[in-house]
Amino acid sequence: RLSLSMQYQYVYALEMNGETAAARQRLARIAEANAEQQKNTVGILSELYEQKNDWQNVYETLRTVIAEDDPGLTLLLRLCRAQIHLRLGLSAMHTARQAVRRFPTSTLAQSALASALIEFDSPEDALLVLSRPRLRRERSLDLLEAEALHITRRFADEESFRRSVLLPTPPVPEDTPQTLILPPAELAGFWRRVSGAPRPILLIV
Repeated sequence: RLSLSMQYQYVYALEMNGETAAARQRLARIAEANAEQQKNTVGILSELYEQKNDWQNVYETLRTVIAEDDPGLTLLLRLCRAQIHLRLGLSAMHTARQAVRRFPTSTLAQSALASALIEFDSPEDALLVLSRPRLRRERSLDLLEAEALHITRRFADEESFRRSVLLPTPPVPEDTPQTLILPPAELAGFWRRVSGAPRPILLIV
């Protein structure tokens, strides 16, 4: 008899050999004999579907995991990818937000949310997500932030950002209208501090 870990490896071996139906049947038998392995078998089954780009079955396999107490980051991100491919915009953004809420320090979760927002016509919201302070730099997030800046026509900010993270800057026609990122309100009076202008007097009536 194979150990449980080897049974899972056998499932992967069957899939790699092109025996997809046999792999899924073997996985179903593992799930029947090991009720405590339900989440693991669901994850492997969805992974097999994902490898085949069978996004409909990925979605059908994982659509209930978001209601679980601890679905795990991997399954949430895979469900989000399936929803993006199936053009389920609101569902994809909801799943990505749940991933960020449950795993706030995960750059993968932030990347999934930004991707969903950009994909479904919310680049301004994506830019807000990407501009938040990060624990570490991630190339994937840098690429998404540059894309969001470009889509929202913040070309000057995009050029500055791309230089700072060593990304090439695409050419933009000179007559293309652009938008600027407004600075924080605290900077509105900064010019007075550096110019030596008198501070405004606040009158209380």
